Amino acid sequence: MIIGFKERFVDKIKSGTKIHTIREDKHDRWSEGRKIYLATGVRTKNYQQFAEKTCTGTQKISIRYYDNKQRVRITIDDRFFGTAFYDQGRISYYVSELEDLARNDGFDSVDEFFQWFHKDFAGKIIHWTQLKY
Repeated sequence: MIIGFKERFVDKIKSGTKIHTIREDKHDRWSEGRKIYLATGVRTKNYQQFAEKTCTGTQKISIRYYDNKQRVRITIDDRFFGTAFYDQGRISYYVSELEDLARNDGFDSVDEFFQWFHKDFAGKIIHWTQLKY
């Protein structure tokens, strides 16, 4: 299956620093062994496949905001993974494992990760390496 990426993630995927992607999967399409065609410009005349991987597994992920967006909690496979706290719109504290998750998903910081995932989210981490959380 094809997964589209923003240009900003291409070099990180090619260099091996972005080692998974987080996506909705409403129809439960992703599973171990599926081919992944990584591309930019999906569904446009600018389509460009830049890599081919194999899904090594998936994990459920949930991102939930609480207390008027002053606290965000992540669970992976229904287990607590980490919490971040905000003070005046800036992250004041987070559990260090969140930094690993953010960097492995191609972000430079936890703050950048939460700017991307800025509201409640439920989906899957689609892996193409052996890492699991």
